[in-house]
Amino acid sequence: MVRCSAGGVIMRVSGVAARAGLRPGDRLLAVDGHPLRDVIDFRFYADAPSVRLRLRRGEREWTLRLRRPPGADWGIEFREPLFDGMRRCRNRCLFCFLDQLPPGWRRSLYLRDDDYRLSFLYGNFVTLTNLRPDDWERLAEQRLSPLYVSVHATEPTLRRRLLGRERAPDILEQLGRLGQLGIAVHAQVVLCPGLNDGPHLERTLADLVALSDTVRSVGLVPVGLTRFRRPAPGHLEGAVPLRPYTPDEAAALLSWAGPRQRAFRRQLGRTFLYLADEFYLLAGRPVPAARHYDGFPQLENGIGLVRGLLDDWARTRRRLPPLRPCAVTLACGTLIAPLLEHLAGELAAARPELHIQVLAVPNSTFGPTVTVSGLLTGETLREGLRGRIQGELLFLPAVAFDAAGRTLDGATLDELAADLGRPIVPVERMSEVVRALQEKDPMEFGLSQ
Repeated sequence: MVRCSAGGVIMRVSGVAARAGLRPGDRLLAVDGHPLRDVIDFRFYADAPSVRLRLRRGEREWTLRLRRPPGADWGIEFREPLFDGMRRCRNRCLFCFLDQLPPGWRRSLYLRDDDYRLSFLYGNFVTLTNLRPDDWERLAEQRLSPLYVSVHATEPTLRRRLLGRERAPDILEQLGRLGQLGIAVHAQVVLCPGLNDGPHLERTLADLVALSDTVRSVGLVPVGLTRFRRPAPGHLEGAVPLRPYTPDEAAALLSWAGPRQRAFRRQLGRTFLYLADEFYLLAGRPVPAARHYDGFPQLENGIGLVRGLLDDWARTRRRLPPLRPCAVTLACGTLIAPLLEHLAGELAAARPELHIQVLAVPNSTFGPTVTVSGLLTGETLREGLRGRIQGELLFLPAVAFDAAGRTLDGATLDELAADLGRPIVPVERMSEVVRALQEKDPMEFGLSQ
């Protein structure tokens, strides 16, 4: 039985919906008698040439029949993807990054989501610890696939201790049930040295590969720790404190994974086991070729981004256009800096009129163990770059900014440009650096792009 909900507020209308008189601000309550909990319900129940909609505008409710030509969209966009609220995480994970944020930032950063619907829509990783009987009924009806699942360990006792949830269900039983429903899964394991690696990882991998018809990929990512973290009482820590991976441990993990990945390719036709880029960079090892990543199923998990960066530069370098003579600065986290210095050196060698400075920025906000570019804050960028910039134009990693152009601590591009005295262009790849230098004189950027 589908629970009633408040439906979804329409943000934008076009096409069929606009011609039928729907407006932004209208609330769509149901489709063909099915109350709507989220945009997934709408897509599922409205997958027909003709539908009956129940709508509310102010105090008025009415029913409307809509028809659309073959291949046409309904022309309805919603303000939010979830109409009945986000399912919050009730776990107390040993390594939860949200517990390691400083206080006082915008409230949305502290929201813990563990909603399988967001996993289906956006690839968010969820633990499946909060699924109710009606959720399983819905999964059976709508076959929401794939889902992205945080496994961490398949031994029930160990997984419960890692999640800080004594009654977490057996993940293998849940994965088997998803497989029976025809739902594919991409799994992740946040590796904590001495806790869920070694023989525990061997067991986890063996259990997951036994479910390879359901589990399409397994991503290994290193635990991230900030200076704000405080050990949680009653957790696993004590004899084995939580700590980051060392370069030697990263190298050993890569050596352990290599033969297994080759065996999986022979057995399954895919690599199956994928390691985060941080392990390769930390160990000083080259990242694999693109074919190793089998379409990059774990790209949002930071697995394969460096390969994309390298391949983008290889394509760009073959067709390198003339560039304006100038001096520019590329700022980044400390982990990727050696690789960016290499790429920048190749660009400078190919275009001697261009002077490129690469600045590695230690993370003064989160601490020295946080080395990735995506966690550079406004505070860190100001402290790490002020007085060091030689270029006329400053390139910053786009991954450090959200869709509104803000860092985690709320600094905007315009504010940083004013503080640092340079026009700023956020970029993801070297091709974007080249494009910016080709299309526009750096002095024409103003304070930000």
